[in-house]
Amino acid sequence: MPLVDIADDSYVVASPGAIAARLKDPAFWQSCWPDVALRSYHDRDAEGMRWYAAGAVVGTAELWLEPWRDGTLVHVFLRGDPPSRWSARRLERLRRAHALALKAALFAVKDEMEADRDPGTRLADRVARLVAHRATEPSRSGIAHLLAELADDDTGPLDLVDVARLDGGIATATHLLRVSDRQGLCRDLVLKRYLADDDTAALEWERLGFAQRCGVATPAPVGVDLAGRWFGTPALVMTALPGAMVYDPVDPKAWVAALARALVGIHRTDLSPPLPAAVRRPPSWRSFDRAGLPESWRGERSDGVARVADRLRLLGPAQPEVLCHGDFHPGNVLFDGDAVVGVVDWSGARIEPAESDVANCRVELALIGGDLPDLFAADYAEARGRPLEHLPLWDALAGAGTMSWLPYAGEKVNQAGAEITREQALVRIERFVDDALARAGAADP
Repeated sequence: MPLVDIADDSYVVASPGAIAARLKDPAFWQSCWPDVALRSYHDRDAEGMRWYAAGAVVGTAELWLEPWRDGTLVHVFLRGDPPSRWSARRLERLRRAHALALKAALFAVKDEMEADRDPGTRLADRVARLVAHRATEPSRSGIAHLLAELADDDTGPLDLVDVARLDGGIATATHLLRVSDRQGLCRDLVLKRYLADDDTAALEWERLGFAQRCGVATPAPVGVDLAGRWFGTPALVMTALPGAMVYDPVDPKAWVAALARALVGIHRTDLSPPLPAAVRRPPSWRSFDRAGLPESWRGERSDGVARVADRLRLLGPAQPEVLCHGDFHPGNVLFDGDAVVGVVDWSGARIEPAESDVANCRVELALIGGDLPDLFAADYAEARGRPLEHLPLWDALAGAGTMSWLPYAGEKVNQAGAEITREQALVRIERFVDDALARAGAADP
């Protein structure tokens, strides 16, 4: 284990490309860490950079830029050892000095890049853009272009039979395409179109490919256009799965148990083969930014969530990691009767502790109400065969994370059967988080 292990997470309301242009400049790092020499060995364009480190710290450094809502999560890592044997006190001074210098430099960049921003303006603009984008229809010429690219020797030319908007989804315009081949056989495809500045399409494409090894049915990736040749913005095509979302089950207990079993199946995915870079991303629980929280959360509640995030970081490797869906909830699970027949929307999939997925689903179930969250946790623990050890911590973090997407959901949340206003959702999430913080406090050593 390296003697110097610095990990910093900051949130900047700017695009990854703009931040990359600023933070990949060697002069930035020379001013931040003058005693560390960085030599690049992997330029990842707008996603960041990897370096070899020499000087006061001999090892590696990494900049990873993760698109998040109306800005970017800036992850920076410095790992290595001093060039000679140092005392524990000197090592601690080095770690502290470099961590503080990094945070000060990133705050300066944040101030610089957000200087002309009125609080909330960029978020409001992006919400308006997403709402407008979701309402658009794919052009027929764009569909013709993508079908021409998907045709092969076996299927021959593909013809469009029908196109229909699909409900759900916040960040994309999603449509069902029914197409036929030269033998007259029809099949259904799902088209997702992203905003022009959304870098998620490439991540979702890679993660969707990896998800094929799961023990549950998932859409198969069919085609991707990152350059916007089809519709002018990035787009992805995948197979359509049978089944439908269910938010008003006839038998809620059986419904929750089926959700839990499906999630356990995902978490049992074999991770021994090489993992793609998109799935190996640093766990999302490393990042907690108060900027996305409403004014009513400032103070005691946000301080409590920040303490929870710190406790989870300290637990770190003590929490076994699995393949997590990243956004597992009833709106991304398809049912046929009481049986789960597929899980969709793998854009957030990554390797992290299983309880992050459990907590995310519990927040969504809390929006519906009743004892569904507790039933789900109990069914998951039973199906997995061991208890959930840190669930209050994950619940609090998941509840806070839910607040970041609530402005994008419109006036109604979970419209597929659970008509909940945004105001009702806010009250229920606050109640869920306050309960989690109380349970987390009771579990303090």
